[in-house]
Amino acid sequence: DGSRYVDMAKGTNTLGFWRYAIATDSWLQLANVPAGAHRKVKAGSAVYVQIGDSGYVYLLKGPTTEFYRFNVATWKWETMQPAPMGSHPRWYGGSFLVFDGDHTIYAHKARYHELWAYDVLTGVWSGTRLNGMPFVGKASRTRKSRDGGSGAFFEGGIYALKGGNTDEFWRYDAAANTWAEFDVLP
Repeated sequence: DGSRYVDMAKGTNTLGFWRYAIATDSWLQLANVPAGAHRKVKAGSAVYVQIGDSGYVYLLKGPTTEFYRFNVATWKWETMQPAPMGSHPRWYGGSFLVFDGDHTIYAHKARYHELWAYDVLTGVWSGTRLNGMPFVGKASRTRKSRDGGSGAFFEGGIYALKGGNTDEFWRYDAAANTWAEFDVLP
């Protein structure tokens, strides 16, 4: 949440959801992630979002399109509009969510390099797919984003690692809907 807690879905084919308290160096098990379509969390991504005075943890339950949010005040899960299926319905490991600090969550779909936007104020996914991370980087090789792919939003853009045993580091400019590759990781 940016100050006191780190909330985490355990993953690895479980429904466990936990909170780590930084000040006390302790873990607390919270309400399980909803079973939904009888699938446990195998992959996926979560992001903390502050809307006014309320805090939420949004969770994309990979590899499905199930999308939830955990209300940190009530400790209850809410079912949200499912993530877009796009060209393929699965959201594999390496997919990630980032929040722009205003009202948009960006969701990057690993393997398929799709980028989608979700408005936290309206609770609706954009019907238009954004430009996904390029498959071909500076090394002129086609590489898919996979496990290890991750991102963070900072100053108008997403800084992202492609993952999948690559050393590629990218930045997405949200205003221009474009990607640029930086120098590779050391």
